[in-house]
Amino acid sequence: YLPKNDIRVLELSGDFAVDSTGTKVDKLRLETDKTLANITASIDSLNILKPENMKEWKKFPVKLSLSSPRISTLELRKFIPSLNFLNGAPSIELEVLGNYGNIDIKKLQLGLSSSKLNLTGNLKNLNDPDKLYLDVKISETKLSHKDVITFIPGLNLPNLKYLGNVDLKEATFIGEPLNFKATINAFTA
Repeated sequence: YLPKNDIRVLELSGDFAVDSTGTKVDKLRLETDKTLANITASIDSLNILKPENMKEWKKFPVKLSLSSPRISTLELRKFIPSLNFLNGAPSIELEVLGNYGNIDIKKLQLGLSSSKLNLTGNLKNLNDPDKLYLDVKISETKLSHKDVITFIPGLNLPNLKYLGNVDLKEATFIGEPLNFKATINAFTA
């Protein structure tokens, strides 16, 4: 018997290295009943065996590659409760590189039932969330109002059915989460 709140791990494998020069995860494969993810990641110069102030992480080189045909937001919410506005199991392809305080998003592709989001850009100050700064671009993206209802129900967005499917040619977001400039070039069907 498995209680409803448990996550059943079907496969967990990979190569892990932790020492004073950094932390590396290579060929991590995680499969649960609802998630399948392949991850390669590293953060150099950070010795997780000797905790440091997160603000000091700014200079540490970071690299992450994530490929997941399905990643359960229900399972993610168990570890990151602030994601409680999400639902479903989208696919994701992610490539990031840089320093923890200045990360380039080389590729973020999010696949939903009827939608596909493509994003690139830069995140600054991850080590100091109060000063988080984003410079991101969304391009060649298809969005369905049905996916908004299904995948982000916790945002309580208005009914956008009248928009039908949206073809987002390009959008930008530059600034802090609550102080930003955004542009959008989109068409509806």
